[in-house]
Amino acid sequence: MADLAANNFSQPPVPDYARPDETVLMRNRILSAAAHLFTTRGFHGTTTRAISEIVGILSGSLFHHFKSKRQMLFEVMHQAAQSLCVRAEAVVAAAPDARAKLQAMIRLQLDCLLNEQTKDFYAVLLFEWREMDAAEKAPLTELRKRYFDVWHSVLEDCESQGLLRAETKATQFMLHGAINWATTWYKPEGRLSLDDYALLLEEMVLAARCNTASGKNKSAVLGPGGSRS
Repeated sequence: MADLAANNFSQPPVPDYARPDETVLMRNRILSAAAHLFTTRGFHGTTTRAISEIVGILSGSLFHHFKSKRQMLFEVMHQAAQSLCVRAEAVVAAAPDARAKLQAMIRLQLDCLLNEQTKDFYAVLLFEWREMDAAEKAPLTELRKRYFDVWHSVLEDCESQGLLRAETKATQFMLHGAINWATTWYKPEGRLSLDDYALLLEEMVLAARCNTASGKNKSAVLGPGGSRS
């Protein structure tokens, strides 16, 4: 619990700056603690008392900021989903061509899910979706659609230019599966950096001629025999 008390875990990706500073800081501390515990213990395995102990306040004080543990879960998921949409739209708008947009989207999703500063929030969004009821899912579903629309548009552009090995929907499923499940095995100290893994994912979905033309291949990333070069 000492490490948790030091707040060595994710920070909210979209702080609510509309509130007074003190309230913003406290709400963010609560959400960070909740996101970490939801990720490590699950929603049902997390108590409000555990959250309050990490934050360093009385359990009842949580309810000055949130009506319930379920509202905390919704806020964590909503902030993560909103941030994904805003960041995705920004990186795509800044990329010069279809391939660069694909690279940017792969790197963004990897960074959100695996970066120490944000991973708890995005893990909750990914794995605790089943805990939301229909009313709570409605705004999250809108944000999910908005994010997937960005992905679909990028992949359609790539497909229209002959850059992909497979059609758009299959490529999208492959990429999301490979990226999302990296949360279960990826280690920052391992032989693959996020940039290395992003390159491997890009090569997995790009047509062979694109990989050859770029001069990039798996051996350049992993080195002879699969060791990190």
